[in-house]
Amino acid sequence: MEISFNTKTALSLMSCNFGLEITKELNDHIESVVIPKNIDASGSLVGQINRNENSSQLIFPHDDDDVGEEFSGYLCRLANQYMEYVESDAVTDGSGMVNKSVTGNEKTYNPKIKSMWVNRSYEGDYNPEHDHPSDADVGLSCIMYLTVPMGISAGSDGGHGASLTGATGLVDGYTRFSWGHNSTTDMKKLKPSTQQYIKPEVGQFIMFPSWLHHSVLPFFGEGERRSFSANINMYPAGE
Repeated sequence: MEISFNTKTALSLMSCNFGLEITKELNDHIESVVIPKNIDASGSLVGQINRNENSSQLIFPHDDDDVGEEFSGYLCRLANQYMEYVESDAVTDGSGMVNKSVTGNEKTYNPKIKSMWVNRSYEGDYNPEHDHPSDADVGLSCIMYLTVPMGISAGSDGGHGASLTGATGLVDGYTRFSWGHNSTTDMKKLKPSTQQYIKPEVGQFIMFPSWLHHSVLPFFGEGERRSFSANINMYPAGE
């Protein structure tokens, strides 16, 4: 008798860490170019980022300066890697992905950066739950954490089953992804978790489908929570 399991995956999050050198380069560019230019992006964003005189959401130009063009090109390459993964079969041995078997149905894409911006958040700032629009049938979005206040970085990993009880502030300043409405008690009924809290770490990069609902919880204490974000339109090759 043969037994097999077919586990359905809700979505894929790509995660990597750019390291301190690239993170520093981006922060230096933001300090020397993006902040002085002060091109406000808040008119098209949902963020409630206004509690501090330095709170802001600023355009990070991607097509008229060297750093922006270079980084946007790298994001497009990562976007193609993301699509290559989600359109293939991932074979695992329980410890992580060990191989990908190509299905033969892969499409090729021509990624185009739609927008890039920087969030400079301080005590009390937050992003309510939202998703990102896409001009293409397939859209990807990404977040990269550039600076993280000590009060956030000292916290524990929120993970899938983070508890909000006890007024611990466990997930203050975390990014919350949500793709359903299952509750904590539903997990005891073998229903999978439909949310995840991501603890910001300097240099950490996350890519996800633009339809995915997400939010950023407010935090309290000194320091700037700085993040980079971008939207990428994934056009089929030839368009």
